[in-house]
Amino acid sequence: MNPRSLPFWLLMAALYSMPIQARPVEQLSYKYYDITPTSLAGLHKAVFSRSPIKTNGRQYAGQTRWKLSYRYRRTLDGAGCRSGSLAIALDIQYTMPRLAKNHWTPISVRNAFNRYYQALLRHEQGHARSGRLAAREAELALQRLPVFPRCDQLNSAMVSTFNNIVLKYQQRDMEYDRRTVHGKTQGATLTNRR
Repeated sequence: MNPRSLPFWLLMAALYSMPIQARPVEQLSYKYYDITPTSLAGLHKAVFSRSPIKTNGRQYAGQTRWKLSYRYRRTLDGAGCRSGSLAIALDIQYTMPRLAKNHWTPISVRNAFNRYYQALLRHEQGHARSGRLAAREAELALQRLPVFPRCDQLNSAMVSTFNNIVLKYQQRDMEYDRRTVHGKTQGATLTNRR
Protein backbone atom coordinates (compact mmCIF):
# COMPACT_ATOMS: atom_id res chain seq x y z
CA MET A 1 0.00 0.00 0.00
CA ASN A 2 1.26 3.44 -0.85
CA PRO A 3 1.92 5.30 2.45
CA ARG A 4 0.75 8.59 0.92
CA SER A 5 -2.68 7.11 0.19
CA LEU A 6 -3.19 5.87 3.76
CA PRO A 7 -4.39 9.23 5.17
CA PHE A 8 -6.88 9.53 2.29
CA TRP A 9 -8.38 6.11 3.05
CA LEU A 10 -8.51 6.88 6.78
CA LEU A 11 -10.28 10.15 6.00
CA MET A 12 -12.78 8.40 3.72
CA ALA A 13 -13.49 5.73 6.36
CA ALA A 14 -14.06 8.42 8.99
CA LEU A 15 -16.38 10.40 6.72
CA TYR A 16 -18.35 7.28 5.78
CA SER A 17 -18.93 6.42 9.44
CA MET A 18 -20.32 9.90 10.26
CA PRO A 19 -24.02 10.65 9.86
CA ILE A 20 -24.85 12.66 6.76
CA GLN A 21 -25.81 16.19 7.79
CA ALA A 22 -28.53 17.35 5.41
CA ARG A 23 -31.24 19.94 5.96
CA PRO A 24 -34.81 18.66 5.87
CA VAL A 25 -36.24 18.68 2.35
CA GLU A 26 -39.35 20.84 2.16
CA GLN A 27 -42.20 20.62 -0.35
CA LEU A 28 -44.64 23.56 -0.27
CA SER A 29 -47.97 23.61 -2.13
CA TYR A 30 -51.17 25.64 -2.25
CA LYS A 31 -54.71 24.42 -2.77
CA TYR A 32 -57.30 27.11 -3.48
CA TYR A 33 -61.06 27.35 -3.45
CA ASP A 34 -62.68 30.10 -5.51
CA ILE A 35 -65.10 32.65 -4.07
CA THR A 36 -67.35 35.13 -5.89
CA PRO A 37 -68.28 37.98 -3.53
CA THR A 38 -70.21 40.96 -4.90
CA SER A 39 -70.32 43.15 -1.79
CA LEU A 40 -68.47 43.77 1.46
CA ALA A 41 -71.47 42.45 3.36
CA GLY A 42 -71.37 39.25 1.30
CA LEU A 43 -67.63 38.62 1.63
CA HIS A 44 -67.92 36.51 4.81
CA LYS A 45 -70.70 34.41 3.28
CA ALA A 46 -68.72 33.97 0.04
CA VAL A 47 -65.72 32.60 1.95
CA PHE A 48 -67.54 30.33 4.36
CA SER A 49 -70.13 28.98 1.90
CA ARG A 50 -67.29 27.75 -0.35
CA SER A 51 -64.68 26.67 2.19
CA PRO A 52 -64.01 22.91 2.12
CA ILE A 53 -62.31 23.06 5.53
CA LYS A 54 -64.34 21.47 8.29
CA THR A 55 -62.83 20.23 11.55
CA ASN A 56 -64.74 18.98 14.58
CA GLY A 57 -67.99 20.44 13.26
CA ARG A 58 -66.48 23.89 12.64
CA GLN A 59 -65.72 25.54 9.35
CA TYR A 60 -62.53 27.52 8.68
CA ALA A 61 -61.36 29.78 5.86
CA GLY A 62 -57.76 28.56 5.73
CA GLN A 63 -55.77 25.52 6.70
CA THR A 64 -52.19 24.36 6.86
CA ARG A 65 -51.39 20.67 6.79
CA TRP A 66 -47.84 19.62 7.40
CA LYS A 67 -46.57 16.09 7.24
CA LEU A 68 -43.17 15.00 8.40
CA SER A 69 -41.46 11.77 7.35
CA TYR A 70 -38.00 10.27 7.60
CA ARG A 71 -35.83 7.57 6.12
CA TYR A 72 -32.62 6.26 7.49
CA ARG A 73 -29.97 3.71 6.68
CA ARG A 74 -28.66 1.74 9.59
CA THR A 75 -25.11 0.63 10.06
CA LEU A 76 -24.24 -2.51 11.97
CA ASP A 77 -20.68 -2.90 13.22
CA GLY A 78 -18.84 -4.36 16.20
CA ALA A 79 -20.23 -1.65 18.50
CA GLY A 80 -23.84 -2.32 17.53
CA CYS A 81 -26.53 -0.73 15.35
CA ARG A 82 -26.56 3.00 14.56
CA SER A 83 -28.16 5.37 12.11
CA GLY A 84 -25.71 5.80 9.24
CA SER A 85 -27.60 8.36 7.20
CA LEU A 86 -30.86 10.22 7.66
CA ALA A 87 -33.27 12.09 5.39
CA ILE A 88 -36.13 14.21 6.73
CA ALA A 89 -38.95 15.37 4.43
CA LEU A 90 -41.54 18.02 5.24
CA ASP A 91 -44.65 18.50 3.10
CA ILE A 92 -46.64 21.69 3.76
CA GLN A 93 -49.96 22.38 2.06
CA TYR A 94 -51.95 25.57 2.47
CA THR A 95 -55.67 25.59 1.63
CA MET A 96 -56.78 29.17 1.04
CA PRO A 97 -59.62 31.17 -0.54
CA ARG A 98 -59.07 33.22 -3.69
CA LEU A 99 -61.16 35.51 -5.81
CA ALA A 100 -62.44 33.68 -8.90
CA LYS A 101 -60.54 34.80 -12.00
CA ASN A 102 -63.50 35.39 -14.30
CA HIS A 103 -65.72 37.07 -11.75
CA TRP A 104 -66.08 40.85 -11.50
CA THR A 105 -65.42 41.99 -7.95
CA PRO A 106 -65.79 45.62 -6.82
CA ILE A 107 -62.47 47.22 -5.86
CA SER A 108 -63.59 47.82 -2.25
CA VAL A 109 -64.40 44.10 -1.89
CA ARG A 110 -61.13 43.13 -3.59
CA ASN A 111 -59.14 45.37 -1.22
CA ALA A 112 -60.95 44.00 1.86
CA PHE A 113 -60.36 40.45 0.67
CA ASN A 114 -56.66 41.12 0.02
CA ARG A 115 -56.20 42.49 3.56
CA TYR A 116 -58.01 39.47 4.97
CA TYR A 117 -56.04 37.04 2.81
CA GLN A 118 -52.68 38.48 3.96
CA ALA A 119 -53.68 38.21 7.63
CA LEU A 120 -54.99 34.66 7.11
CA LEU A 121 -51.81 33.64 5.29
CA ARG A 122 -49.65 35.07 8.11
CA HIS A 123 -51.65 32.97 10.55
CA GLU A 124 -51.28 29.84 8.42
CA GLN A 125 -47.54 30.45 8.11
CA GLY A 126 -47.41 30.15 11.90
CA HIS A 127 -48.65 26.57 11.50
CA ALA A 128 -46.03 25.91 8.83
CA ARG A 129 -43.43 27.14 11.30
CA SER A 130 -44.49 24.31 13.63
CA GLY A 131 -43.74 21.82 10.86
CA ARG A 132 -40.35 23.39 10.18
CA LEU A 133 -39.43 23.38 13.87
CA ALA A 134 -40.53 19.75 14.14
CA ALA A 135 -38.38 18.83 11.12
CA ARG A 136 -35.28 20.45 12.59
CA GLU A 137 -35.80 18.96 16.02
CA ALA A 138 -36.45 15.49 14.57
CA GLU A 139 -33.32 15.70 12.47
CA LEU A 140 -31.13 16.60 15.45
CA ALA A 141 -32.75 14.11 17.84
CA LEU A 142 -32.59 11.18 15.42
CA GLN A 143 -28.97 11.88 14.54
CA ARG A 144 -28.04 11.93 18.24
CA LEU A 145 -29.50 8.54 19.09
CA PRO A 146 -26.84 6.27 20.58
CA VAL A 147 -25.60 2.96 19.26
CA PHE A 148 -27.95 0.10 20.19
CA PRO A 149 -27.02 -3.57 20.66
CA ARG A 150 -29.70 -4.61 18.13
CA CYS A 151 -31.20 -2.87 15.10
CA ASP A 152 -34.79 -3.48 16.24
CA GLN A 153 -33.95 -1.40 19.34
CA LEU A 154 -32.64 1.39 17.11
CA ASN A 155 -35.80 1.25 15.01
CA SER A 156 -38.03 1.43 18.11
CA ALA A 157 -36.07 4.42 19.41
CA MET A 158 -36.34 6.16 16.02
CA VAL A 159 -40.11 5.64 15.82
CA SER A 160 -40.73 6.68 19.42
CA THR A 161 -38.51 9.79 19.23
CA PHE A 162 -40.00 10.87 15.91
CA ASN A 163 -43.63 10.36 17.00
CA ASN A 164 -43.08 12.27 20.25
CA ILE A 165 -41.64 15.24 18.35
CA VAL A 166 -44.53 15.27 15.85
CA LEU A 167 -47.04 15.13 18.71
CA LYS A 168 -45.26 18.00 20.51
CA TYR A 169 -45.61 20.27 17.46
CA GLN A 170 -49.19 19.22 16.75
CA GLN A 171 -49.97 20.34 20.29
CA ARG A 172 -48.08 23.58 19.59
CA ASP A 173 -50.43 24.15 16.62
CA MET A 174 -53.50 23.63 18.81
CA GLU A 175 -52.16 26.09 21.40
CA TYR A 176 -51.33 28.58 18.62
CA ASP A 177 -54.93 28.41 17.36
CA ARG A 178 -56.26 28.81 20.89
CA ARG A 179 -54.00 31.79 21.61
CA THR A 180 -54.77 33.55 18.30
CA VAL A 181 -58.44 32.46 18.18
CA HIS A 182 -57.68 30.81 14.84
CA GLY A 183 -56.01 33.97 13.52
CA LYS A 184 -58.60 36.52 14.62
CA THR A 185 -56.15 38.27 16.96
CA GLN A 186 -53.82 38.53 13.94
CA GLY A 187 -56.43 40.28 11.81
CA ALA A 188 -57.77 37.22 10.00
CA THR A 189 -61.41 38.11 10.46
CA LEU A 190 -64.22 39.20 8.18
CA THR A 191 -66.66 40.22 10.91
CA ASN A 192 -67.79 43.85 11.12
CA ARG A 193 -66.48 44.67 7.63
CA ARG A 194 -68.76 46.93 5.67
